[in-house]
Amino acid sequence: MNKQYVVLLLLLSQAAYATKPVVYIDLPALLGNRLWGFCVAKIIATELDYDLHCKSIWGFPNTYSYTPHIPGNAYSWEHHECHHDIDIAGITRNKTPRNISINGYFQKYQYIEPYADIIRKEWLKIDPAMLHAVDKDDIVVHVRFHVGQAPTNFEYYEKALAMTHYKQLYICTDEPFHPYLKQFEPYNPIIKSTQSFESYFYSTSWDEVTRKNIGDFAFMASFNKIIISYSTYAWWAAFLSNATEIYAPWSPRTGNTHYGKVNEARYTYIETDVVLRSQDMTTTEAYD
Repeated sequence: MNKQYVVLLLLLSQAAYATKPVVYIDLPALLGNRLWGFCVAKIIATELDYDLHCKSIWGFPNTYSYTPHIPGNAYSWEHHECHHDIDIAGITRNKTPRNISINGYFQKYQYIEPYADIIRKEWLKIDPAMLHAVDKDDIVVHVRFHVGQAPTNFEYYEKALAMTHYKQLYICTDEPFHPYLKQFEPYNPIIKSTQSFESYFYSTSWDEVTRKNIGDFAFMASFNKIIISYSTYAWWAAFLSNATEIYAPWSPRTGNTHYGKVNEARYTYIETDVVLRSQDMTTTEAYD
């Protein structure tokens, strides 16, 4: 082996290890879950000064610079499969250079709370061109029906609407023709959504479903007053907004407490059951 070849190998080896390790995440499911995953991965990468590799998220221009491919093996890999529980502090205390791969769901506000300001203003800043000019005294409600469930008993929405004043009520929902929405008729709502989520969910990719749903997300995030459902999608639309009034369901009995409460004055939590009883709504009703 000649001397020049040995020198070249050494240079290539040093170049490989001169690159930063990476945090890689296979973003899960749909938009709300992807935003949680992105933030957790970004936090780990930021704390360790690693590069971040993941898909971009449609509608969030500051995510477009992260490459979607899995990086090479210049470093060993450390893998974390998670279902809401991930030890971010433990991962970031370990300063041994290595690639980190994470996969799963991360729906806990405690993970992102220290980074809330930078998440809103930089990491997940919504494309301003997608936001709407709305009256500051109007209100938007989100109603979720996906996978056969609605977010709460209607009483939750009644309580929230009774706690504020507004000019016009708008509704964003994944099932705009569901009979459940008839209960809002006394409030003279305008239903913003026009297409059933179920009508295309099973016939296209999760990436495309996410892209199709960003419009309602940006619409909700444009409001000063928001009533959310039990939904990561609605949770993020409210959290990333500049709204001064956010109403959210809280159900210790039926179970959305793993999010944790956002400790901000603009949030009002209303205790209620999260999932409708089966006799209140059936799958067939969604298409009547």
